[in-house]
Amino acid sequence: DAVMGEKNCLLGERAGAHLIGLRNFLNSPFFQELATRSRTYRTFERLLRRSGGEKMPLTGWELWNTTRPITMLFAFVLTALGFKFAGGAFLPALVYATVFAGVTGSIMVYNDLCDAKRDLAKGKCIAYDYVGEVRSFFGGIGAATAVLCAVGLVLNWKSGMLVALTWASGLLYSTVKLSYPWNNLLVAACSGVPVL
Repeated sequence: DAVMGEKNCLLGERAGAHLIGLRNFLNSPFFQELATRSRTYRTFERLLRRSGGEKMPLTGWELWNTTRPITMLFAFVLTALGFKFAGGAFLPALVYATVFAGVTGSIMVYNDLCDAKRDLAKGKCIAYDYVGEVRSFFGGIGAATAVLCAVGLVLNWKSGMLVALTWASGLLYSTVKLSYPWNNLLVAACSGVPVL
């Protein structure tokens, strides 16, 4: 596009006309019929309206996605596998797997809050545009994780401390902005800890 001199239509001279056309299309009976029949079109509508400058309220699903649910699932599974390989009991495995999933999710949300301005250049604008809602969500997931962490400390103080140190290290990563290779080593260590 740069070689050809082509630009995004919203960056060109006729951006205002394109935005009016986009809003008219989104409000048309044709598009509204599509949106009532398909969640994909409703998601598409929200993204288009946001790109046009409208402030759409966040959905619960969009907030949940800030935790990177797949990464949380990996943390849960790795912790459970660590307990299985070590011959651990089911209940502690479930508790610590859930705690590590919560730790992972809260670290991801906190990282988004810390990197909100930088992520804006990558097209990730949820934490920047909805900082209050994301902070509130971070507080909720952090409180739930802290309760589970306390249960983990009661079950086994060594494992509980390992969880707490991993959590603190993950939050520190977003706050301190370590340089290479320390940033990668810290991420690798936090990623490997659930198996321990």
